[in-house]
Amino acid sequence: MEKSPMFEKRDFFKLPVSYFSMPMGLIGLGIEVHHFERIIASGTTFSAWIMHLAWLILAAMAVFSFANLLKAEGRQFFKAQWQNSISLLDFPILTLTSLLLLLSLEDFNDGQDLWLIAFALVVIAHTFLNIEILTRWLNDTNLQLQDIRPTFFILLSGNFMVVIVGDFYLPKSYDEFLWFYFSVSLFLWFTFVFILFYRLIFEVSIQDTLRPSLFIILSPPSLGLIAYALLSHATAMSAVTWALFSFATFFLGMWFLMQRFFRKIRLTMIGWAFIYPLASYDVSLQFIYDLTGNPVILSLAFIVMATNITLSSILLYHMTRTFLTRSIVEEQ
Repeated sequence: MEKSPMFEKRDFFKLPVSYFSMPMGLIGLGIEVHHFERIIASGTTFSAWIMHLAWLILAAMAVFSFANLLKAEGRQFFKAQWQNSISLLDFPILTLTSLLLLLSLEDFNDGQDLWLIAFALVVIAHTFLNIEILTRWLNDTNLQLQDIRPTFFILLSGNFMVVIVGDFYLPKSYDEFLWFYFSVSLFLWFTFVFILFYRLIFEVSIQDTLRPSLFIILSPPSLGLIAYALLSHATAMSAVTWALFSFATFFLGMWFLMQRFFRKIRLTMIGWAFIYPLASYDVSLQFIYDLTGNPVILSLAFIVMATNITLSSILLYHMTRTFLTRSIVEEQ
């Protein structure tokens, strides 16, 4: 099977789709900090600084990517990513980032139809990606079990984000649609988490350079918890929310105990795979605090948030230096 385009120097200024994990992570971090500021009734605007930085980076990358698509070489590069069944798994980053952008702009939502149209377009695009990816993987005879990778969970995270963002933007009469999306998302998550861990345990282990992507496994159960709490108008923790939280917490603990394997990995753009999943998990912790009022949960949420801010700062420094020197460490 042809390998997915990775972080080669000649590709850096073509901006592979996977590079949008950077603004995706930063917007997720901004939402995480903003929600925490609301919980503790803080008067700080630190989250606003993160949001503005994320929006600026996203806008710059979007303009640069659009300019590249106007060139034949850029279109060919984009087409090569789309036609590769493994690279195709990165494309939900675009719709997930768009959903996060809509959620980060929720304070500016004045109820105009333009916001609903934007949300509908993103949902249509994300639904199309669901169908395209599943169809491609069901019918591509060249794919093998070892081709299954954690990037599948980007698609599943986007599915739960449709429910979360929809709860903010859609009238309550659309709850049936959101429940449908939630149910399908839960089924796909159960399916792919089983397949992935069967592959990791009994087949070829994941490459060292892709180990950070294992953190993406935290996102679907964390976002599923939030989606379920919003849809069910929860006022207390239920068996479903505890189960989803416990699953995410178990794997976060396992990845923490395996930190020696992650420390060996040199920093590249794939390091942003840490940020968004941690932000998702932390927001789920904050939701649990809202439901339980347990100060231990709030303290844990602060620790995860501080860790995420530190990791983001390190990655931003590294990526800025890389951008200025125009050198990218080759991953594969």
